[in-house]
Amino acid sequence: MKNKMRRLSAFLMALLMSVTLFSGTASAAAGTTVALPAAVTNLTDLCKPAPLLLKKVTVKATSITELKASSKKTITVKWEKVSSVAGYEVQYATASDFAKAEKVKTTKTSCTISKLKAGSKYYVRVRAYKKSDGKTVYSAWSKKKSVTVPKAKTTSSSSGSSSGSSSSSSSGSSSSSSSSSSQSDTVYITDTGDKYHTGSCRYLKKSKIQTTKKKAKSAGYTPCSVCKPGK
Repeated sequence: MKNKMRRLSAFLMALLMSVTLFSGTASAAAGTTVALPAAVTNLTDLCKPAPLLLKKVTVKATSITELKASSKKTITVKWEKVSSVAGYEVQYATASDFAKAEKVKTTKTSCTISKLKAGSKYYVRVRAYKKSDGKTVYSAWSKKKSVTVPKAKTTSSSSGSSSGSSSSSSSGSSSSSSSSSSQSDTVYITDTGDKYHTGSCRYLKKSKIQTTKKKAKSAGYTPCSVCKPGK
């Protein structure tokens, strides 16, 4: 008897809950306002996906560890390695504000820049970069550093020039001595006479033909007794 009463009570309770639920659904369909949670402004908000919180991609900056210039018109730059990056961009210019700067990209942590101007001062800075969603994300620039490209050394050339000058002076002295000897061997003859003379002889007023003593003697000429050009 007690079991039957319990079953009947459970049936009636279930029936009551069903009627209540049906009444609420019918009321809502008939235009009865149903209260929504405070965070939801309309029913479509319940169907919207939750926004994705994307983490901002950042790249750690590097710093220059070494900067050297050579007389071959080159600069060698080295910098600290940054993990998980695609590469590095090196920027250099003769202006401290990097106006009209040139740039070089590399995946290594060092590079050599060539074809620079000797005697010019260059400013250099480096930054790392990585790829994210098809875009390139750069780090901040490193602190700039400067270096002057030296001019070519002139030690060997100066020694060479000194040796060259000494050799040229010696050769010059020998050539001058030879020229002086050749000048002393130079004599002059006339169209009609049978004598050879010095360049200042008075017998050369009408004609003056340059030759050498050897040729003059071979042609039968004898030295002038006035100017005495020598035998």
